[in-house]
Amino acid sequence: MFKRIRLAILISFYAVKGSIIRKRHGDIAYFRLMQKWAKSMISAAGIEMVVEGIENLEPDEIYIYVANHTSLFDIPVLAYAIPDTICFMYKKELLDIPMLGFGLRHSPYIPIERENPKHAVSSISKAIKAVNSTGSVVLFPEGTRSTDGKVGAFKRGAFAIAGKSNKKIVPISIIGMNKILSAGNLNLKSGRVKVIINPPVDRVPDDKKSLQEFIDNLHGIIAQQVSDEKNIL
Repeated sequence: MFKRIRLAILISFYAVKGSIIRKRHGDIAYFRLMQKWAKSMISAAGIEMVVEGIENLEPDEIYIYVANHTSLFDIPVLAYAIPDTICFMYKKELLDIPMLGFGLRHSPYIPIERENPKHAVSSISKAIKAVNSTGSVVLFPEGTRSTDGKVGAFKRGAFAIAGKSNKKIVPISIIGMNKILSAGNLNLKSGRVKVIINPPVDRVPDDKKSLQEFIDNLHGIIAQQVSDEKNIL
């Protein structure tokens, strides 16, 4: 119970502070503040982070990060692990959560309304604009959180952003988070999480056949690392 209260206080504090920082100093300052928030959340949750592959990233390069998705805590985990100013895309339903919704509403992060195609197209346009104006973007191409820790099928829609932005893609594997806070569960446990930052891959191809092969290759990289016994924590 104490852990939940502490996390709720951190969310509330940074939600308010983030809105002020962004208003006064802009998006880059906001992203840097969120890295501090992520570090505080990781510490308060009792999570031990193992990060591999930071050397694969070029300083000052803008990327599209593609990661598997098992938990609401994936966002602070990635904000902590990736040494970059990154913008997340999130489900619009999260705006209904007290204080977290306030923080998201006043952030540069991008809401997605998947059920409404017109709004989905608008979200893609905002994400491309974010890549061009502020920095890298993180995508969860499964579209929803995995309930068993396995990597679900990747949806093509997520790659529209990567294709139109003409940026390199970095596959990222999050391992162990489903044991700490799984989808549909609010019982946050302590433990170890490994994040593997893979080398950037080529830009998204134009034709449909090559695109599907490209997506399957990315899925294979992440799914293999998530299931590989040597990575099990």
